[in-house]
Amino acid sequence: MEKVEGKANGRIRGNMEHRETHPSKDTEGAMGTAMGTAMGTPETKNTGAARRSYTIPVMLVIMVILGIIIVTLLTRLLVAEQRLVTHEGKRLAKGYAACVSLGAQAVPALEALLSAETAVDRLPVKAQLGALKPLADDCAELVVEAAGREGQDPPEAEAAFREALDRIAAKFGPVGNHEGPLTESERAMAEAALEAAKAWSDALRVYRVPESDQNYRLMEGGGPWVDAAGQAASLLQDLAGRLEANT
Repeated sequence: MEKVEGKANGRIRGNMEHRETHPSKDTEGAMGTAMGTAMGTPETKNTGAARRSYTIPVMLVIMVILGIIIVTLLTRLLVAEQRLVTHEGKRLAKGYAACVSLGAQAVPALEALLSAETAVDRLPVKAQLGALKPLADDCAELVVEAAGREGQDPPEAEAAFREALDRIAAKFGPVGNHEGPLTESERAMAEAALEAAKAWSDALRVYRVPESDQNYRLMEGGGPWVDAAGQAASLLQDLAGRLEANT
């Protein structure tokens, strides 16, 4: 029995020594897998490096595209805004030109009215004065705009300007509708109107009507024309009062 147990113990010790000296394939595979997981395989390292190498260029491309889009949108916005400002400046320039033409045409017409001796001579002159109404209407838009920029109420300013025009037209309607020269009262009204027309032209002479897009935009931003238009409106109000006081 002792010999049998000795042989068995010897076999067990031999097997254990063999396992320690020669590990099994399963054990070797497990150890390799664990080490590979801990250290990372060459394929995993290469994939990570490839991803990092593509990320930065892609982000740069996206940033460049976004920058181009933003610049394009801002440029279009600025161009659209510039067009609106230019259009508004052209509208104001048209109104100011109408005011200038109103005074420039009124002066010779009133001079002709004063020099006319008969009703026949005065007919074309009065027709010329009546033809100034479209210019007065265009000029009214500019005067109202100037009044609004001076802090006045635009509707009230327009009503006052057009009321003054109507009062002047009402007083001048019957002037010279008779044979012979103008009466003393009619001559006084024509002289007052001539004086006001010259003062009107002088007040507007401080600003030159713009003729380029850049100057249109400058006019839209304000300038001397605002004060000039205000002075012209005051002259019109004063003339209406003088004509009514002359009766």
